[in-house]
Amino acid sequence: MIILVVSNFRLTLDTFKRHGFVLLKSIPSTDELKEDPLREFPAFSGMLLMNVFLLAAFFLEKLLAKKILPERAGLLLHFLNAAVSLIVPTYIVWVFQPSPLLGVMLLMTGVTM
Repeated sequence: MIILVVSNFRLTLDTFKRHGFVLLKSIPSTDELKEDPLREFPAFSGMLLMNVFLLAAFFLEKLLAKKILPERAGLLLHFLNAAVSLIVPTYIVWVFQPSPLLGVMLLMTGVTM
């Protein structure tokens, strides 16, 4: 645990030396926001997208409770929903998120949900 904390702290300091404080990004104009919100605000877009997976799980449970959906199909759909809810934030952080702090928050939200 100590080695993990020390190595991550050293990596954070090294990144801070090279790139500066990444959280201080200029605020985009409204024209840029209309074009691609995932590129402009990836953490916020990811948080909104995580709620879609949460609602999908709720509606799956509702369908299972009313016996509209068979148990096996519900199990498969829950598995797919859980897998995609872990893959999507990972992809967003990997491709779009420059800030490590916001990326960690998005990934922690994905794991929690």
